[in-house]
Amino acid sequence: MTNAKAVITLAEVVSAYGDGSTALFNGLYSSVSAVAFQAGSPSSLYRMYPVGAIPEVAADDVRLFSILRRLAGLIGKLPDGAPLYLAVTIGAIDLLERQILCGLTGEPHLKALTKIVKQLFGERRIIIISGACAASACAVARAAADIDAGRIDSAIVLSCDALSEFIFSGFASLGALDHQQARPFDRNRAGLNLGEAAAIMVLKSPKLLCGEKVLGSIAGWSLSSDAIHVTSPDPEGRGLARAIRSAIAAAKITPADISFIAAHGTGTQYNDAMELAAFNQVFEQPRPAFSVKWGTGHTIAAAGMVQLIAACHAGKISLIPPNALTLSPEESAAGWVSSSATAISDGYMLSVNSGFGGINSALVLS
Repeated sequence: MTNAKAVITLAEVVSAYGDGSTALFNGLYSSVSAVAFQAGSPSSLYRMYPVGAIPEVAADDVRLFSILRRLAGLIGKLPDGAPLYLAVTIGAIDLLERQILCGLTGEPHLKALTKIVKQLFGERRIIIISGACAASACAVARAAADIDAGRIDSAIVLSCDALSEFIFSGFASLGALDHQQARPFDRNRAGLNLGEAAAIMVLKSPKLLCGEKVLGSIAGWSLSSDAIHVTSPDPEGRGLARAIRSAIAAAKITPADISFIAAHGTGTQYNDAMELAAFNQVFEQPRPAFSVKWGTGHTIAAAGMVQLIAACHAGKISLIPPNALTLSPEESAAGWVSSSATAISDGYMLSVNSGFGGINSALVLS
């Protein structure tokens, strides 16, 4: 489509479903969640709440670093000279935990993270994007904006977050965790499940393509802030609705051109109600929408890229994944979500994310 400002030529992910995007697709479309209780975990929190843990992570390594090594093994050569946009929320916080609990000394956790990123993905300029649970979507938007403005020809977007006592304690203190598998947009939902993931994308200028396979074309993006509360979103969804309208306008299309939506869909009372309120403000008729978090858990910073990778695949096969555990959709979700995979028509996709601090992101792709 002629309004593409940047294109995605590579996308890979390591998630609770395993290594690679194919494992993610197969897991989501199977309607089987990868979220489960972790038997034998030393932490009481892990025994109380199910999580989307990546299987077989090396116990003698910093968890996030081990996951990044597995992601690096999935990809080939990256563009020379392309900057890397690193989207994180808390960085390698599990390294800091090890240092504190074991009385170890060493590099600050963020410095250590950037060091291993350069080892695995090449010596290049790193731009850190911290946008809470919308971090990776913000990084994709920033990279696309820099390409569209002609500042760079290509970009690498990398996002990662790992399970840790720190992140567990924070969400548990808010009462945001579900003791069962999360049920986004279900009237009986009770909270989210934490997960972990690492994802990478290569973005390029559409003018400089040289035979590469295009996974998706980025046409518009926008960010907004609720400015309502540190952790709770605007219950009326006004901030997210603004971001969606602005992204659609930037893509030079109308809401009617949106075929389907990759939703944030955490499973908390506040987030899901806010999203549905925003969708109903922007669209005259429901659009098929899905969340991946029932299957992968909430992967924090990486959440936006995980769902974006799933959305690009859904567009390719004209079928969005099921909201498999949403068996009793709340009233305002009628027509938006289904527990079965849903056929979609050609058109544009919308991917949205929200995070602490009231941040909202919206990406429009074809």
